[in-house]
Amino acid sequence: MSDNEKKVELPKPPLFTSDYIAMAEILQFAMERFGQLVLALMYYTTDGTMPDNLPPDISMMFAIYQRKIDAAREKYEQKCLNNAKNGAKGGKAKAAKASGEAGTRKFTPPTLKQFRDAVAHFYDDDELGNDEPEDYDIDRLYDELKAAGWKISGEPIQNRRDWELVIINRFSPYKGDSPIKQSELFKFTFGNFPDLRDPSGNSLADDAIGDFDEQYDKGKEGWTIAGEFYPKAKWQEALDKYIPLWQERESSE
Repeated sequence: MSDNEKKVELPKPPLFTSDYIAMAEILQFAMERFGQLVLALMYYTTDGTMPDNLPPDISMMFAIYQRKIDAAREKYEQKCLNNAKNGAKGGKAKAAKASGEAGTRKFTPPTLKQFRDAVAHFYDDDELGNDEPEDYDIDRLYDELKAAGWKISGEPIQNRRDWELVIINRFSPYKGDSPIKQSELFKFTFGNFPDLRDPSGNSLADDAIGDFDEQYDKGKEGWTIAGEFYPKAKWQEALDKYIPLWQERESSE
């Protein structure tokens, strides 16, 4: 045997027990010589080591079983390669499917009771001021969203937080610096910037319009954004200009 260091790498397929029995029957040698052949085959199976100075008859038998080992190894490695390819395809398919499901997760609209309960919750938390919305107004907003196919300015509502923001912006008594209603600012921003969401998928439209509203100059009655002035009549153009800048600023912080 070579004195070179043995390197054990990928497990190789062993010979079956029947192969060893066949060797013994064919050789009809003493156990010492049989063991010599088996040991040589084990080394070869493990790391490809070729035996040195085998007797001619054992060397001949080694060559026969070497070919069987090589064929088994080739078949085994090809199977590993195929499994790896199939596994990669399956993994990618599962990842794509998961991503697709996350991006297209079906939204379940709230019931009227759930909608009313949400309004009551926000009122109790003082987010809607001192005047509790009337059932008629709540039901009308619910019917508006339902008639619109649960969309805001044409953009589908994706989760509970989306319609909760509709409630807050409709019934909140907050009046910002600009003369534009918060509900109008929200609807426009939600509908025109559908990707304005945090990593959890919650809309950031409410945060963005809050900052936009603060930029309003009451003296000039408009917004100055990136050096360009927009009068209050052009608030939609001002928002179109402001939101991308707001997104860029938020992503860099």
